[in-house]
Amino acid sequence: MNNNKASSPIDSILNEYLKKLHPSMLQITCKLVNIIFNSGIFPEIWGKGVILPLYKNKGNINDPDNYRGITFFSCFGKLFTTILNKRFNSFLESNNIFAKNKQGLGRNNV
Repeated sequence: MNNNKASSPIDSILNEYLKKLHPSMLQITCKLVNIIFNSGIFPEIWGKGVILPLYKNKGNINDPDNYRGITFFSCFGKLFTTILNKRFNSFLESNNIFAKNKQGLGRNNV
């Protein structure tokens, strides 16, 4: 998870906060991630994003075409999905379901 990213209006927590957690809080966070993983119950709020328009700094400020959307997600949701992705890829690799050097999962790779 990258530093210097805006916090989500959903939880107002920065990635840097998670990276600097006290070891006791890291253990609690790990337990929480494992409970979610094992139960299959993902907190709904972690999956929601807030989309805000961001001016591109060119053109008429009143023209909607001069804006792009930027989406803010909960850092806990991003953390969980990152861990889930790593576990999923590890499972696929350890079971030789796809080769690490493949760009995509074609029919012959699954």
